[in-house]
Amino acid sequence: MSGLTAYLRDRPIWVKLGLIVLIPTIATVAVGFSALLTNISAMSNANRARNLAELSTDAGTLVADLQSERAATTMYMTATGND
Repeated sequence: MSGLTAYLRDRPIWVKLGLIVLIPTIATVAVGFSALLTNISAMSNANRARNLAELSTDAGTLVADLQSERAATTMYMTATGND
């Protein structure tokens, strides 16, 4: 018999059960860790999208304000006749 089989044959049942449960436990931890990393990545992407949306809103507000100033200046200059 091989050394591992002889070793396991002489061990108590809890050692054998522990070895049987070890692989699914490691797989469960690996899958859970992978899901956690995926969720962290998704959260980071969502945060970036939120920041970009806020920046776009601010830029749109700035452009609208500049256009309003430009229109007011044009109206003022045409009303007074100044160049």
